[in-house]
Amino acid sequence: MEIRHLRSFLAIAAELHFGRAARRVGITQPALSQQLRQMERELGTRLVGRTPSVALTDSGRVLAEHGEALMARWCDALEATRRAGQTVRPRLRIGFLEYVNPPFLAATLRALREAVPEVIVETRNLYSREVVAGLVEGTLDIGLTTSPVEHPTLALRPLLEGKWLVAMPARHPLRRHDTVPVEALRDAPLVFSDRQVNPPIYDWLIAQFVRAGVEPRIAYTTTQPQIGLDLVVEGVGLYVVASYVLRQVPDGIVTRPLTGFDTAMRLSAVWRADDKRPTVRAFLDALPRRPRA
Repeated sequence: MEIRHLRSFLAIAAELHFGRAARRVGITQPALSQQLRQMERELGTRLVGRTPSVALTDSGRVLAEHGEALMARWCDALEATRRAGQTVRPRLRIGFLEYVNPPFLAATLRALREAVPEVIVETRNLYSREVVAGLVEGTLDIGLTTSPVEHPTLALRPLLEGKWLVAMPARHPLRRHDTVPVEALRDAPLVFSDRQVNPPIYDWLIAQFVRAGVEPRIAYTTTQPQIGLDLVVEGVGLYVVASYVLRQVPDGIVTRPLTGFDTAMRLSAVWRADDKRPTVRAFLDALPRRPRA
């Protein structure tokens, strides 16, 4: 049984006249009669009596009562489907390196959801140069980057000020120093973030060690900061890590600033300067106003 059969039967029930019912649904009277016979065969009962005049049988009255409700629900479903197809929910595409794990991101997304409840957020794990390219090409709306950005169409807001640290066991001899010069790591086993996390930063950091006359002795690389800290606890090596990557340092570990090259790091928000959409504005409004240390 198809929806057209039910529509035809309801027309007969409303008009109690085959001619008028046929005109109501826009088909010929023979076609209407054929649809009715198909329904009656499928249901195994008569729905309409034809003598001396058109009248619903008991079965017909039951179907007419339930059929009206079914038709109403069907029409509601069609209308809801049309509305859904016509409604375009706003999207916000954010690109950043997940390894950085920005501490403000969760609160910012919560505030965005409160300001624009219907927003769909898409996050993409990208290197800084890919973030900039995505913004310029229009495949991203917001970016978080650790690299300087100089592009005439992009705006930038510093969010976090960081530096390179060395995480070490609390009893390590270097703990006595306020800072650790890179030369002091000459023979120490080191833990680095894996190159796949951010190839440009990895290569830059290796170059800083080499420029200082130190060939880094890398014992282990990791894509997860927590694993880096676990390796420090187990004595595998000293963890060279950006300060803003560490949310907290567990007991048994201390950190010291690394010196010997420009160790300053900055995490910034980047967006297209002419983008005035409410989703972008709401996200920017929820970001920290002043760079955090």
